[in-house]
Amino acid sequence: MQLILSSSLPGSAKFHSEKRYMVNCNNIGQMPEVVFQIHGHKFVIPASAYVRQSQYYGCSTGIGNGGSDLWILGDVFIRQFYAIFSRAQNMVGLATAR
Repeated sequence: MQLILSSSLPGSAKFHSEKRYMVNCNNIGQMPEVVFQIHGHKFVIPASAYVRQSQYYGCSTGIGNGGSDLWILGDVFIRQFYAIFSRAQNMVGLATAR
């Protein structure tokens, strides 16, 4: 998904590795949302949340390519949603962060 999403963004280019893409900071408002659907619930992440802005390096996507079918919902996801882990009930609860 990283390769498909990032390479399709206007003005995107690989930066030092296949895992990081630079994007034009002026295009953030026109970039698509990323939607994860988990057990019938949609979790929407706007471009403003998945694009990292740096005064030194410009803008890059914050969704990494782990190179497998395993998805790790890291800081980009956790900043947008509360996560509650219950080992006793063997479940994870998610809610929109405020």
